[in-house]
Formats: sequence, C-alpha cells, structure tokens
Amino acid sequence: MDEIQFLTATVSRLDREIEQLNGHRATLLRRLNQIRPITRILPPETLAAIFHHAALHTPSSTTDFFPSKKPARTSPLLLGSVCSHWRSVAWTTPALWTLIDPVPVRRNAQLSDAHLLRLYFTNARALPVSLHIKLDRLSSSPSAASEEILRAVFLDNSHNIGVLTCTSKSSLRQRWAMLAPKLAHAQFPNLERLEVNLRGAPLWRYDAPMLANAPRLTRATFAGYLLPNENEVFWEQITVLDLTALPVCRCLETLVQCPNLVDYRCTSPRPPTRSMDVALHLWKSQSAVTLEHLEKFEWVGALAEWDVLLYTYVRMPNLRHLVLGNSHPLSRPLDPTIIAPIPVPPTAPATGPNNLNNSDTNGASAPRTTDPELWKSFLRHIKNLTTLECTVFHSAQEWLDVFDIFSASLQTLKFTAFRDAEETLRLLRALQLTRVTDTDSIDSGADADTSSNPETKNYLPNLKALHATLDLHPDRSRHVLDILCSRRVRPMVLIPPEPTPTLSSGITSDPNALDNTDAQSMTSIASSTSESSFLTNQPSSSSTPDINVNDFIINPYPDTVYWVTHSRLEEASIKCWPFGFDFGDRERAVAKVLKRDGLKLDVFGPSGRVDWL
Repeated sequence: MDEIQFLTATVSRLDREIEQLNGHRATLLRRLNQIRPITRILPPETLAAIFHHAALHTPSSTTDFFPSKKPARTSPLLLGSVCSHWRSVAWTTPALWTLIDPVPVRRNAQLSDAHLLRLYFTNARALPVSLHIKLDRLSSSPSAASEEILRAVFLDNSHNIGVLTCTSKSSLRQRWAMLAPKLAHAQFPNLERLEVNLRGAPLWRYDAPMLANAPRLTRATFAGYLLPNENEVFWEQITVLDLTALPVCRCLETLVQCPNLVDYRCTSPRPPTRSMDVALHLWKSQSAVTLEHLEKFEWVGALAEWDVLLYTYVRMPNLRHLVLGNSHPLSRPLDPTIIAPIPVPPTAPATGPNNLNNSDTNGASAPRTTDPELWKSFLRHIKNLTTLECTVFHSAQEWLDVFDIFSASLQTLKFTAFRDAEETLRLLRALQLTRVTDTDSIDSGADADTSSNPETKNYLPNLKALHATLDLHPDRSRHVLDILCSRRVRPMVLIPPEPTPTLSSGITSDPNALDNTDAQSMTSIASSTSESSFLTNQPSSSSTPDINVNDFIINPYPDTVYWVTHSRLEEASIKCWPFGFDFGDRERAVAKVLKRDGLKLDVFGPSGRVDWL
C-alpha cells in the first residue's frame, strides 16, 4: 500500500515537472521565433501590409461587376498560427478579417462556428465584412448550432455586413424558413452587394419584403430565386442587377422596376410563370419605359415572344454596351397559338410597312413576330453605343442593318457566326475596309466614289476592337485576315472589272452572268492571301498590274497618311468554333505581319491559344 502511494506521488511530481518544462520550452521557442526569422526586423505595420497582400482578394477588373472566379485567400487563422508575434499582428489588422467564406466552416454546423464568426466580426472592427452563407451546411431541422450561427450574423453583427452571399444546391425548405425572417427584419446599414444563388432548390414560401432595411444596397445578383420585395425604394436604389435562371416574365418586370440601373444582365431565363395574355394586360396600359442611366444591357437566352415586349416597351437611350445572345434569329415568326397580338404603346414610334394592323396608333395590334422594324426601332433609340456583343445570327443583311444603325459610334464588336457559311462570308466581306480605284490610277492612290455601291460600302469605320468566333472551312479563313489587314495596315483596293464586250464587237454576253461576275471579281482581287495571278506575277488578260496591291506579305507597310484621318484597329481575337479551322502557312505569315505592326492579336484553335503566333 505504501508503494502504491509512493508511485502515485512520483508520477504526479513528474507530471508537474513536465508541465513546467513544456512552459519553459514554449517561452524559449517564442523568443527564438522573435529573434531568428527575417521578419524580426520588420515593423508591425510592414508585416501587416505583407499579410494584407497575401490575404487580399480583388476582382480582376474594377469594372467587372460579376467576377466569374475568385482566387484562394490565405486565412488569418493560418497566419496567426506561426508564432505569437504573427498572431498579435494578424489579430490587430482588421483588413485580414473582412471575408468569411464559407459559413458554416464545417460541412455540419457546429457551435464553434458561431464563436469563430464572432472572432471575425470582432477583429474586423468597423470594416464591412463579406459573408458567404452555404445553406446546405445548416441543419435541415432547427438546431442549437444553426440558430446560434444565424444569431451571430443577423442579430449581433448585421450592421457590419458589406457583401452577403447565400447559396444552396439542395433542398432547403427548413433552412430557408430559418433564414428568411432574419433577412426581412435585420438591419443592414452597410450592405452594398447581395448575391442569392438557390438554383434547383425548392423553397419555403415567405412573402414578407426582405432587405427592406438596406439603404446602401446597390448591386444584386439573383440565380434561381428572386427575393420577394414590394418596396419600390428597394428597386430604385439598385444600379447593378444580374438575373439568372428566373422566369422571363419576372426578368422583364424587374428590369422596368429599376429606374436607376447602370448595368443589367439576364441569362438563361426560364419559361414564364404567367401567360402572355396576363403580361399584356399589365403592360398595355403603360407607355414605353425609358431607362436613362442604363449603360450596359445583357439579354442572353430569352424567348422570342418576350423579346417583342422588350423591343416594344423598353428604351435605353444612353446605352454604351449591348449583349444579345442565343435568341436566334432577330426576325422570325412566333407561334400564333401562344402569342396574342402585341399592343403598340402610345409613345412607340410608327412601325414600318411590314407591320400589319397599324391603322390605329393608340392600342393597335402589332404583328405576332419579332419583325425587323420592331427591333430596329428599339436599336435606333440608342444614341451612342460603343460595344456590341451578339450571337443573334439569322442573315448577313440583319447584321448589316445593325451596323448601319451604329456605324458612327461602334468601337468594339464581338460576334459569333456559325449557322450559314455563305452568310458568314458575306458578313466578313462587308467588314473589310475598301477603296475602289480605277486601274490606271492605282499608283496615284486616287479613290473612286463608293457611296452608291452597296458592295463597297465601308461599315463601322470607327471600329477599334474585333472579336470573332467562327466555324469556317480552312480555305475561307483568309477572309478573316482580310478584315484585320484592311483595318490595320491599309484598306483593300478593289479594282473594277473591265467593261463586258457588247454585241457590236461580235461577242455575246449574258446580263445575269455579268451581275454575278462583278462582286466575285471585286472580292477575289481584294484578298491578301488569294492565289490569283498577282501572287505568281503573271499578267492577266486585263490591264491589272503585275503586283497584287493587296499582298500584305510583299508590302506589309501601313498607309500612314490614311490612318491620320481614320480609326485604326487596335485589338482582335479569332476563335475557331466548335471544331475549328486552321490557318495555312501563308495565313500565318499574314497574322505575324499584323502582330509585328502592333495589333493585339490572339488566335484560338480547338485546344486553346495557338502556339505559332
């Protein structure tokens, strides 16, 4: 018995000594960390700045309201675990604690997550915090951990939230039932940006207005679910709005509810939740809505019958950037079984001769189609568009009509053309800058009048950036380079064909054949990469010169006199879609000429950016 007591006392004494030694060891290691690392010579302010750069996340561009991918961010908890000095600096640097992503931290909510949240808010002090709540990680039924997390965010620290993101990929009826009342009643005096992404998740209905107490909220993103809010002040303060996978009727209604919008995006809208008849009943009594402040508008994947409402009732006079996509084509008949006649608003401009049933200017019915005059009228209300991105492709003539409308102002064009090869070629030829020159005056550079010839009309003379995604046969890839050369080096010289011999000379001719020959001869001579007689220095039967004036390999020098008074292309990218065409050796040589001349040129093949440029 005495031996047992002795051994027990000895073990207790050794435990105390070990504890004392570990404490003394920790003190020595802490001192060693202070005097050995290179950071010992850095003032706390400098070390804090290093931490800030390591942990800081900023979008790739200050004008990119919707950054697609966020880089990883170093946690301040990791920085503070190195040594006590680093922890002291990290804990007293508020900027390191302004992003909490995700919440809860663990896949299953724990009470410790609430303590961690309070640590972040405390260390952030007065700085606004960006918070990402993953509803999937909250308990599916009310629990102490989930309630404590939501209390730490929305009751204790809602005044410190600057950016709030709520996402879920699974069913969240009970989770949304816990969150929705807090969004409705919490105070958000510093909230500036909201993102709600609940695609594919059935929701518990909560109709009370949410975010009614967020006076500084100006940017909102909704995917799959639009927060119910009947407060007009809420929508009036929104300047940037991104809607994804919402009913198209809600997208349009929300658009006209936001008079101060600067940037609007609608992508992949779902079928409407109400019929067109109901929508017309709501829209027919009002005149066209004018969004004076809207500068960027993106409308991708919408339904054609709802495009009619957009073109008829919405005006954007100060738009600078327009994106239209996946709504092929601009002009097409609609299904008469589901679309009722569209009443023309009282302030809408008069429609063209193609529009039927327009005898009454007030409440008359417009045709059930996205008629060309309808979308042209919509585009003509835009005063100074500088950037156009478009995949709405039906015919080259539609493109040319759009180019005519924005000819003076458009500086950046991004388009996708893959539906019809011949229409694509016509579009590419129209984008070439040309000069029609008589054969005898090539050396003198005298230009002929081209204003009355549609084949030689110069579209978009002020274009500075061109981005094209094309599906072309390799033999036709040269037409893309013709555009770039004519807008960067010098305009293409189109030499009119020799007059066709008349019957008096003993040679018969077909008038129809003459019409077909005109355009072909003009464009074939214009190509910088065509295998014509000019490239072989063989004289032709006509009086054309022995040297191709449009060969940019033989003569790569720009026309400096011409570019003094004309806009020059500065940036271009070509994407070969979907399987891609490839440039031959001569085309690659022309592309390298453009690159050496200073054009910011990128070429993308099926597997990404090409390695030969």
